[in-house]
Amino acid sequence: MFTSSYKIYGQKNSKVVIVFAGWGVRQWHLWLLGQLFTSYGFKAIILTWDKTLLTTDPGLTVQHFMSVKNKCLEIISQLPKRQQQHLSLFALSQGTGVALMVANAVPRLESIVLNLSGADLAEIVWTWSKTVPELKKSLRKKKFSLSSLKKLWAPISPVNNLSQIKVKRVLVYLAMRDERIPFTQQERLVAAFKEHGIPVNGIINTRHHHLLSELINLLKFDIYMSFLKGERTNTLLRGH
Repeated sequence: MFTSSYKIYGQKNSKVVIVFAGWGVRQWHLWLLGQLFTSYGFKAIILTWDKTLLTTDPGLTVQHFMSVKNKCLEIISQLPKRQQQHLSLFALSQGTGVALMVANAVPRLESIVLNLSGADLAEIVWTWSKTVPELKKSLRKKKFSLSSLKKLWAPISPVNNLSQIKVKRVLVYLAMRDERIPFTQQERLVAAFKEHGIPVNGIINTRHHHLLSELINLLKFDIYMSFLKGERTNTLLRGH
């Protein structure tokens, strides 16, 4: 049975950031991040879930994504009004898809930070012949094609969850050598933000692969903390 959970840091702080974990990330992995957010004046709500968020059953995958989205919206609805008015989202890899579903469903946000993301979930998974071969192999064995998967996963693909977003600023981390999320998918997502008139900035890692890029981005916390607080709104380092 699929489950998700959350933990709160800095309960009394007025500004709120909801953190969406990446694949396989557990609460204890993000303990230090929660402490960092607290020290910077944020109330951090960290969401984690089972590894089965993404499954070989496309319909069940959509249900899992929706389940985490709905849990997050319920958490937001229970926040005091003053905290709902100072809300930001911070997401890692797999969690960026859920984060954008939430962003597309709330009235307004201060900031969104996406630590490695892409435009279309189905197209991303279809490139995993070497990185996560068993998932794609199982999907093909069940007679799913890329086109059928795109239709089934349309509701949970990041590029399809931008139209209603109202946010002051977005920061997207990209990695040119990412073996899990093709760089073209990352660029497409940034372009889609612009097409929807959403103010977006990007930081590009040109040297490292997925996991190392994600970790390096996390370690350079002064950048995203300043961005979340609105102190650094032009972080574009290359391209876009």
